[in-house]
Amino acid sequence: MENKNTLIKGIYFIFFYNCRYRKSFVTSNRRIPRLTSAYDDSKKNLVAAFISAVSLVIIISILTYSRINAFIESAASVNHTTQVTLELEKIKATFRDAETAKRGME
Repeated sequence: MENKNTLIKGIYFIFFYNCRYRKSFVTSNRRIPRLTSAYDDSKKNLVAAFISAVSLVIIISILTYSRINAFIESAASVNHTTQVTLELEKIKATFRDAETAKRGME
């Protein structure tokens, strides 16, 4: 008797669960509920995975954007430091030339 019930449940599962439109069927006056647990669980898992992936991409994008901005600010600071150093070298060269010229006059 148990094998017969298992076979009937298996046929019920194959026919109704794998139905293309997954709607409830009406046979005679009895309504057979659709089996949705496995399909809905996999659908929920897929949606959760998609939301997690999109969230991860957004977080990585925000972190990358902030690091790029920090790098740009750092590069601007280095550029400014280099320009100041060059100007100081020019002033130093001018003083050296002036001192050399003064020695030559004496």
